[in-house]
This record gives sequence, structure tokens and C-alpha cells, in this order.
Amino acid sequence: MRPIAVATLLILVGPMSAGAQDLPKRPHLESGADTNDAAAYYRFGTGTISSDPAKAADAFYWATRLTPGNADYLYARHVSALMAMSNDDLSDYVGRSKKVMQMPKFAEVDSLLLRAYSINPFLVRRFERVLLMREIEADVVHRNPGINRAELNDYLIQYSSKLRSIGPFAASEGRFAEALKSYAEAIALDKKHAYSMHAERGRIFFELGNPDSALAELRLAVDQMRNRDQKEVVYVYESKAVYEQSIAMIFEKEGKPDSAREAYGRALEEDLSYYPAHYRLSMLDLAKGDTAGALSELDLATQLATRSGTLRFTYAYALVRAGKDPEALEQLRQAVQLEPYYAAPYQLMGLIYDAHEQRTEAREAYAEYLSHASEHDPQLAWTKQRIGALPAATASATPPKP
Repeated sequence: MRPIAVATLLILVGPMSAGAQDLPKRPHLESGADTNDAAAYYRFGTGTISSDPAKAADAFYWATRLTPGNADYLYARHVSALMAMSNDDLSDYVGRSKKVMQMPKFAEVDSLLLRAYSINPFLVRRFERVLLMREIEADVVHRNPGINRAELNDYLIQYSSKLRSIGPFAASEGRFAEALKSYAEAIALDKKHAYSMHAERGRIFFELGNPDSALAELRLAVDQMRNRDQKEVVYVYESKAVYEQSIAMIFEKEGKPDSAREAYGRALEEDLSYYPAHYRLSMLDLAKGDTAGALSELDLATQLATRSGTLRFTYAYALVRAGKDPEALEQLRQAVQLEPYYAAPYQLMGLIYDAHEQRTEAREAYAEYLSHASEHDPQLAWTKQRIGALPAATASATPPKP
């Protein structure tokens, strides 16, 4: 394994959820809001991220617990966690020294963005403007501890005007043509870090529906990373494995599964612990009807990502398709232990028990689903009807057995 693989393994499978004794407080939503709706917490966090990033971080935390596989929610949690840092900590983070980047509190924040990119490497980073302004504020205060609020505000207003057209600002606001131009200018001035800007240009071209240009930029990013000094400190979400996954997903969208497989293979050559590549390969296998291949890839993925409840839910779904209900139930039990606020695994458990006429267990699982599901969940109405229609438990029930 290459050096980045160890770091990536630790980031992807390390502890990411607070223990039951110290869960962040759920923010108080508006009257009548659905407290099982991840989107409600996301909206709350979006509205408070500038004024109270710590409270926004709590809201985004609960969004990721209710819907743990959403890339936008993980990205928002990453940004709010950075913005809620002290000025000194955030200034150290921006400086990205090797010592700082290896500290657990910074590595855990980075892992959120890595997880987001592993789900959707083309997510639009909508909060980059507020994050960059917060980073500038932290750096100014760190360097000038005695600066007063009025002086700081004047400084930030001047910088906001000057920085409006730079890549991150422009891209976060959907001004993609400006962003592309800005990144091109920055590449000419900073060859050392050009790889990351090529990757950003690739993401923008993908968003604009230009896959050829997106592929060209991402390939440049990978090539330049191979040529850079391996001792240089980089963020884990800027690994070649992530970029190769981006290339693979473009091929998937273009209907070129063989090329996608090759790119996922290169991602694993760069980092054997990069479980998202195994997950995506399993989806390709399912698409062509190769259930055995999909299960093999998902088994590898879950061995690497031992703390991913969403991955275990996906594995369980594939096992059900393969007629392996007992194995699916085991994966679902682990999924609800890891993500107890995530509704979907409970519903699938109920369906399995229901199919085997284990009516007591089916009712219990369905009830757990109902207590965790959002009122917008498409399975809600059917599940309510099914609970009411379930007959009493009988001695002829046929529980799934290994």
C-alpha cells in the first residue's frame, strides 16, 4: 500500500459518531417541524451557519445521522465544524503543516469531506464563500490579536469584494465560467498545487455537462499528483484514489462500465483500503446481473468500512436479492447498531421477517421504522397499512435460519 492508504483507512473507518453519552443536542426546529426529517435539520443549519456555526454543526450532525448516506449533509458538517473552531485552530488548519494535519481533531473533520466525496465526488461546495471568509477572519485575528471588531469587519468587506471572482467563491454561487477562468489563472501561478485546481475544474466541467473536459482535467490532476513530492502534506480528500473514482463515475454516467471498472481498479492500486471503489464495483456487478460478484465486492467493502451502517444496509439489500435472508438480517442488525436513527434498515428487517411469517418480529421492526421515518418517506403509508393487516403470530412461522 502507498503511504496515503494508511491515512485513508484510518479516516474512513475510524470513529465518526459521538457516543450515546455525548451526542450533540438536537436544535429546536420551528413549530410543527418533522424531527425525523434530515432535510429540516439541513435547512436549519444552512440558516445559522454564518451566525452560529456551532449550532449549525449540531443540526448538520443530526441530518447525517437521520440520512447518513447524503454527501451534501456530510460536506455541510465538514464546513460547520471548521467554522466553529477557535481562531488559532482554524489558522493552524489552513496552514496545513504535517504535524497539524495528523492531529485527530483535524483528521476527523477532513474525514467528513472525504466521506462526502466518496458518495458524490461532484458535489457542489455551496458553503465555500462563508468558509473562506471565516478562514480569513481566523488568520487575521491569529496574527493581530488586538484587532477590534470594526477594523476586522472593514478588512473582511475589502477582501470579500476582492475575492468574489476567485474559483471557490464563484463555483459555490454557480458562476462556473468565472470559476473556470479563475482556476486556470491560478494554475499558471501555482504549479505546485495545480493538481487540486485541475480537479476542481474537472468537477465544474462535469456539472456543466462536458464529460470530455472533465476527464481531461481529472487525468491531469492524477498525473501531476504522481509527479509531486510524496513527502508533501495533502488533504486526504485530494488523494489519487478519490480522483480515479471521479473518473470512473464519469464513465458510468457515459455508459462505459468497462472503462469505469479500470478506473476503480486504479483507485484500489493507489489505496487498497479505499472501500468506495469496492462499493461502486458492486453496483456495476448488480447492474449486469452478477449477484455473486456484487456480494464479493460488498463483503470486501464492509470488512474495510466496519463502521458504515449505510454500507451494511446496501449489503443486506443485495443479500436479499440473492435469497440469503439470514445473512441479510445479520447485516441489518449491525446497521441499526451503527446508525440507530436511520429508518431504512428497520423497514427491510420488517420485510424479511414478514416474508418468513415471523409476525411479532415483523411488527416490531415495522414499528421501529415508523418511529424513525420522516413523514415524507415513500414507504410510510404502506408500512402503516401492513402493520394493521398483519394477522396474529402463528406456530407455522418459518424464521430464516443460517
